[in-house]
Amino acid sequence: MNLSQMNLEQFASIVDLLAWIISAGGAMWLFGKLEARVLENWVIWHNFPAWVKKGVPPIFAALLSFGAGYLINIDVNAFLPESFQYILMATINYYMSQLEYGRIKESAYGESSREEAELVG
Repeated sequence: MNLSQMNLEQFASIVDLLAWIISAGGAMWLFGKLEARVLENWVIWHNFPAWVKKGVPPIFAALLSFGAGYLINIDVNAFLPESFQYILMATINYYMSQLEYGRIKESAYGESSREEAELVG
């Protein structure tokens, strides 16, 4: 199941977020955002061979999943400061809401602009 088929809901707690990272492909989604926002803007990333660009995402996602599992096992609420938890939750929830907004925009706004473009063209 990919993210476009998932029911994207806001995460209520840091434990819910970590469970999503471990079990629902969240680690790959997070790395995809990192790659799109950071790595694609670095010239050096484009100079790496294809096997590096294809190998780094799954390795990073696996490490992120292991890290999330570790945080759940050591009682994350005692380990991470509450302010950091709020910032992390707000960031992830923002990106999830933008994914849903993109779908709405594509289906609703996109259809109306396509009709206008067909009339003009």
